[in-house]
Amino acid sequence: MKNIPDESMCRRLMDRYSMLPNIVEHSYRVCQVATFLAKAVSHPENGLDPALIVAASLLHDITKTRSLKTREKHAGTGGELLEDLGYPQVAEVVRGHVQIKEGDDLGSISEVHIINYADKRVRHETVVSLEERFVDLMDRYGKTSEVRIRLGRMREKAFEIEENLFRRIDLTPDDLQAFNTLSPFDLDSVPSQLSGCPGHHSSEAE
Repeated sequence: MKNIPDESMCRRLMDRYSMLPNIVEHSYRVCQVATFLAKAVSHPENGLDPALIVAASLLHDITKTRSLKTREKHAGTGGELLEDLGYPQVAEVVRGHVQIKEGDDLGSISEVHIINYADKRVRHETVVSLEERFVDLMDRYGKTSEVRIRLGRMREKAFEIEENLFRRIDLTPDDLQAFNTLSPFDLDSVPSQLSGCPGHHSSEAE
């Protein structure tokens, strides 16, 4: 049986582990994007779990704050922490939010792919293009050839996931920037420009 924390519990965990406000805001924006995409591409064959998408989005940077001092790899330590807390399914997704493991089938759609991609689209609290995001990542972290090679591989996989996602829905990647019109903490709303996407409805229709 899955043990997945709801939003309220995720927020308590954010407080318990002293996540910086800007990282909390980033995590909520990632949750908006990830939840939207999961609904847009969801069908019985892929079996995406909405609760898992929300929890993994909100907690993907659970150890990011402390990593700023310790320099630990927060995807791994975040996964370890969540495993220890009794959330193994969330831990698995969090471990893959920075780098997709080698051999993963990118032609499928999984919670890991959704969270990995959504995180790559959000710089701080702003939805940007993959190209903008990786230019920023390269500027900030690409100090050695080893890191630049790793970022290049991550970039290739992110674009592959993007292509796989958007061939399934009648939108373009740029359309996701409409989320910048909403507060990151408004998880119950979808920008009006995107409300006609399959799986989503406008407030008038509701």
